Amino acid sequence: MKPKEFVRLDMESLRNMAMTADHDITEQSADDRLVAYAAIAMKEKLRVARLKGRGGWWNPDECNIEQLRHMLQEHLEKGDVVDVMNFAAMIYARECADT
Repeated sequence: MKPKEFVRLDMESLRNMAMTADHDITEQSADDRLVAYAAIAMKEKLRVARLKGRGGWWNPDECNIEQLRHMLQEHLEKGDVVDVMNFAAMIYARECADT
């Protein structure tokens, strides 16, 4: 099953669960699922990029945060939300590590 199909079906089950489950449990489950969906999509996109020879976001000698911000903006304008998530996560990790 493709990831988008999995997300569609899983969201349907979440919405069905919401009809009978406690609101707080439903909200927590929705948040947890969102992070899982994003992680699946992000990992796949990163895997494909590695196969194309891309990498080094984590290494300040290969890539600086300003380059990552520039790429984030480019992909935001393209509307590529998975790349936006990946670049935002890279920036987050680098800001934590480099400051």
